[in-house]
Amino acid sequence: MGSNLAVSLSDIPGSARLLDDILASKINGLGMTETPEFLEDLVKTSDDFPTVNNIKSEDLIRGLVPQLNDELVDAWSYLRSGPGSQIKRDKEILVAAARFLTDNPNMTPAYQNKIRDVIDAMSGAGAGCKTCRSSNPEPFMKPLHEIIDQLSGATFEFLGPPTLPGFYSTTSQQTFIGEMTQGLRKARGGVWVLDAIMSHRNTYFGDEVINGFEVALGNNRVDITTIRNGTTTVYYEFKNWGQNSLGSSYVDQFARTLREVDNLDEMRDLFNPNRWTPTIEQIRQVLSNNANSLTTATFNVSDLNILVNNYYTALPNPPANIPVVNNVQDFIRIFTEDEELFSTIIPVYNRTVN
Repeated sequence: MGSNLAVSLSDIPGSARLLDDILASKINGLGMTETPEFLEDLVKTSDDFPTVNNIKSEDLIRGLVPQLNDELVDAWSYLRSGPGSQIKRDKEILVAAARFLTDNPNMTPAYQNKIRDVIDAMSGAGAGCKTCRSSNPEPFMKPLHEIIDQLSGATFEFLGPPTLPGFYSTTSQQTFIGEMTQGLRKARGGVWVLDAIMSHRNTYFGDEVINGFEVALGNNRVDITTIRNGTTTVYYEFKNWGQNSLGSSYVDQFARTLREVDNLDEMRDLFNPNRWTPTIEQIRQVLSNNANSLTTATFNVSDLNILVNNYYTALPNPPANIPVVNNVQDFIRIFTEDEELFSTIIPVYNRTVN
């Protein structure tokens, strides 16, 4: 710390007049090491005091009092205990973390720790903030304090009582949160899903109600399930790709979802519009190259034909001649030649981050 900064509030003349007893006790209660560190960090986050040198102690507290409260102290301690503790010096991050802790008081310690690890992972994955580990923020990612607000909203909504609209299980939410700490790809993908469900829900889901997350489909999982019109399950896969990564694994996942639905309108592959979305030709090519993966011993061409027939007969104005699937290539041709059908399953959206 700078030589003019106090090591505790008791060293600061007039601090008793400026702080209420509870807040002063909380700051002093941080400990011999943490209290001076807290005061120094607040100086570094303050717009009024951009440096720590040559600051009179009483002026320090007087200038910082407007931004001090119990929640801010708790948020500082919370972030300090994590691997990316440098972000506790960022005022916007502190305020967002304080809101998160205040809005979600019933979290288990394990879940709190997971969220803190996610926040740190975001600081290295390209989210922007003054103290983030990533020096070059990714243009497709929101600032870190906004991501924390989205985490807070998702935690409040989806970890609350099961009577809340859109409730899904604590286990699935924690699976999602846990995966966001597993490397850059998972972190960035999680941010894309989080942004979709918290900031653009009407765009991507309309009136559908989110009712499942990381839902098991045999040996695989689907990212999100919703309920449409109170009865129909819709399966959503989210892709956060920066370039064409289509291959056999994509077709395998596409095929597994096909085997779950009764109508092609019940599945969605959502590509992050701020990054990359495939063309019809690219999808036609990857499906053709991996056509054998679309059927199994228990899911054959007749099943594909039923899905196509169910899709067209459910349209407000069904065509007079509904296409027939006689082989897998017929299915691929129908899917990629009908732009309305194609855009139903793989819709294209405008960018949401500028």
